[in-house]
Amino acid sequence: MSARQVVIAVILLFLTGGPAVAQDDIIPEKQREKVKQIRIWKLTDKLNLTEEQSARFFAIYNRHSDDMEALRTERKKILNELKDNLNSWSESKITDKLAQIEEIEQKMVTRRKEFLKSTEPVLTVQQRAELVIFETEFLKDLAKMIEKRRENRKGN
Repeated sequence: MSARQVVIAVILLFLTGGPAVAQDDIIPEKQREKVKQIRIWKLTDKLNLTEEQSARFFAIYNRHSDDMEALRTERKKILNELKDNLNSWSESKITDKLAQIEEIEQKMVTRRKEFLKSTEPVLTVQQRAELVIFETEFLKDLAKMIEKRRENRKGN
């Protein structure tokens, strides 16, 4: 995947489902847990969470992450079905699959809004803003790290 493709994928993935979506498409499965740990560590540091905030926030965050993962998995399954059968399915069947994808993407947007709202009793307004900024920057940094790693591999 070229640098341009990575950037486009990250932007599209962020817009269609939140930050963790990128993991399905650009992070090898064996690295996802490490990325998750790095994200949590950096997020804790960036938000400057107290112990109490950290416990409450990550309970919410982890539920949200699990929920988004389930939606991403469902979306990916439908996308793969669509890709594999695009030339053999009827327009009606394709339209149904597109509607299912759209519905999942809408759920992802709604759940993201609900997640941010659910952090209000735990995080300050500034911390919530930092959270939104962090998620965007984390994806950009992650895309850069992945591209740099791929370039280093090509050079060796």
